[in-house]
This record gives sequence, structure tokens and C-alpha cells, in this order.
Amino acid sequence: MINLGSISEQTLAGMLTTATHGTGVDHRVLSSHVQTVRLLLADGTKVTCSRDQQPDLFFATLCGLGSTGIILDVRMEVSPAFRLREVQETYKFNDVIHNFDALARSAEFVRLWWWPQADEVRVSAMDKTREVSHPHPHPSLAPALRSDTIF
Repeated sequence: MINLGSISEQTLAGMLTTATHGTGVDHRVLSSHVQTVRLLLADGTKVTCSRDQQPDLFFATLCGLGSTGIILDVRMEVSPAFRLREVQETYKFNDVIHNFDALARSAEFVRLWWWPQADEVRVSAMDKTREVSHPHPHPSLAPALRSDTIF
């Protein structure tokens, strides 16, 4: 994948019919990388659509919540696999609001989790890396949430 959604436990069909957005201000919504879709329509026919072939059906399928038919196949623009180095930090909500542009551009992939009850935002900043992930030397002593992770 070129970009990553915050929820990795979903199907390609679910991703493209719900406009899953991924992370990073310079990355497009994930369904924009879909090239063709093959559908099973309500009348039992199978049809392939794309930006050039039946574009109305194609664009209705993207973010269509499954309303156009059952998705049988998806062809997507992809990139070679890559590793990410993730750094997570927690900030007060107002600090995030005042520094939002800088935080959003602090890495290629940035995610925010807001906890209103704590007045805090967890910022996850990820960049591509060639570093290799190393398991914690003593798994029983590993922290519950590491603030600097390679995956």
C-alpha cells in the first residue's frame, strides 16, 4: 500500500467503500489508488469498472458503502513494501491546536488520537526507514506502549 489506514484489520472492499483516509497530509484518500473494480450486480451480472470504463458506476462504488454490488476484485496502485519508524508523544489539546500545522507536517505519516476526558492528544509520527525492528530483549519487561517503534 502507498498509504496506511489507522485500522489495518479491514478488507480492501471495506476500505474503498468507506473512504478510509490513511495518514499524512500529502497522501490522498486510499480509494483514490483504486484502478479497477469488478462487481457482482443485483441482477447477477459481473461488470468491471474504472475511471475510463463505466466511470459513473466506478465512482459510485468508491465510498458507496456496498450499495452498487458485491466487490469481487480490486486492482490498486501500490508501492514496494517499506518499514516505518514511529514516535508517539502525548500533548495537551490546546498545544496541538496551536501547533497543528507543524505537527501534521512533522513526518510523512501522522495520526492523532484525542482523549477529551484527559484533555490530551496522542501524536503518532511515522517516517520510512531502512532500520530493522528488534524484539525487546526481555518480553516480560517490555513496556505496554513503546514510544519509539520500528515496524
